[in-house]
Amino acid sequence: MTSYRRPRLFRREIRVEREAHPHRTILRVYGVLDATSALALRPSLETGRCKAREILLDLSHIEAIELSGVMTLTWLARRARACGAELRIVGVRDQRPAVAELLDSSGLVLDD
Repeated sequence: MTSYRRPRLFRREIRVEREAHPHRTILRVYGVLDATSALALRPSLETGRCKAREILLDLSHIEAIELSGVMTLTWLARRARACGAELRIVGVRDQRPAVAELLDSSGLVLDD
């Protein structure tokens, strides 16, 4: 009998830095936003979401973004609106034109 071991998935790390202010939360995202990291990112985006009126999402340190990452960002935008907050995405246009185009086509509002 032969045994088969499922290969380990390549896991890309994502890091989020959070700055909380009375009416604004700033989230700086570092790394690659793909299917695996997007799932890991959701809890950190969820924390403190309804406390701020504005969520500033800085993607200037994103290396790449896949469709699942865009879906996570649209999920965050919907959740923010449900709490009466506004999601503003910055740091994309100048550094990553292809990412900006992808986010624009998804209906997300880019602020830079």
